[in-house]
Amino acid sequence: MHAYRLFAPLLLLLALSGCSMTVFEALPPGTATQCAPTWPGHWVKVKSPSNQTTAEAEDEIEVEEIDANCSDVNKAGSGKPAPVTLISTPDGRQYIEFMGDPGKPSCKPGQSDKERKRCGHMLLRYEDDGNAIRVFDIDHDKVASLIRKKKIRGETEQMPLPEGSKPDKPIHFNLVAGDAAQIDKLLKANPDLFLREPIMTLRRATPEEIAADKAREAAAASKLQDKTTPP
Repeated sequence: MHAYRLFAPLLLLLALSGCSMTVFEALPPGTATQCAPTWPGHWVKVKSPSNQTTAEAEDEIEVEEIDANCSDVNKAGSGKPAPVTLISTPDGRQYIEFMGDPGKPSCKPGQSDKERKRCGHMLLRYEDDGNAIRVFDIDHDKVASLIRKKKIRGETEQMPLPEGSKPDKPIHFNLVAGDAAQIDKLLKANPDLFLREPIMTLRRATPEEIAADKAREAAAASKLQDKTTPP
């Protein structure tokens, strides 16, 4: 399993209609890469800050693998990068730009091609200590409030609710204005623009977990072969 598949549930969450969205007109300056040197390896998704996973509750842990290039490798051996750009600022802050369509900006949902002016970069903050990766979403409600109060430059709009949905709070589309230097200054001065609790956490898998996961995969493959092999 590789980086694209690893981040697929997070991409789906961010892309779902009914979820708020915040984009920035520019990216903060820094070193950009599609793979951090500490990311390749085997990981387990953590359900909560207590380091308990859904799989752990069932005594079966699903181990995810990020390959050396952080790419999604298919059976033919070719691969494509995961739709993320990692940005490290000179003072050590770390951000992820998520791209629904690589090479294109993230735009307000529902816009036609001719209307694609309310677009920007969708940023998350992340922490990586070598043994755990924690990803933090933007506090969309806070950004919307600060824009309305003219504390930060930009535009905010309350989006119509999807039919049949009953969210517990309004859905916002926020566009934060500014060039690279202005966005960098804003992010540095307002770390609380990001939520305190991570929306995704990964921890290093233990050798025992990796071995058990490979044994399960081998058993599943053998079972499938038995079913497809004629008697």
